[in-house]
Amino acid sequence: MTKLRKSAQGKPCTLRFPGICNHDWSTVVLAHVTEKGNHGMGLKPPDTSAVYACSSCHDVLDGRVQVKGERFVQEEEIRRVCVAMALKRTHELMREDGLL
Repeated sequence: MTKLRKSAQGKPCTLRFPGICNHDWSTVVLAHVTEKGNHGMGLKPPDTSAVYACSSCHDVLDGRVQVKGERFVQEEEIRRVCVAMALKRTHELMREDGLL
C-alpha cells in the first residue's frame, strides 16, 4: 500500500456527496477518480488522482450504487464540481501531512 493510500485512514471524507455521505471516518479510503484516458482494465489512475471518500460516497463514485432522484449525481457537471472540490480538499490535507 502506498503512502498516499495509507494517508486516507482516519481522514474525513472530502467527497461529501450531499445526501449520500455517511461521515464515518473509519470507512474512508483513497478513491480513484476515473476519466477517459487515465485508467483501463486492471489499471487505476495515479494516487494523485484520488480523493478521500467514505464507503457511501465511494460506492456512488465508482457506480456500485445508483442513486435515483439525486440531481447532483444525474447531472454530470454538478458531479464534476463535487469531485474537483474533493480533489482540492484531499490535496490540501496531503500537503499538510507532507505527502505532496
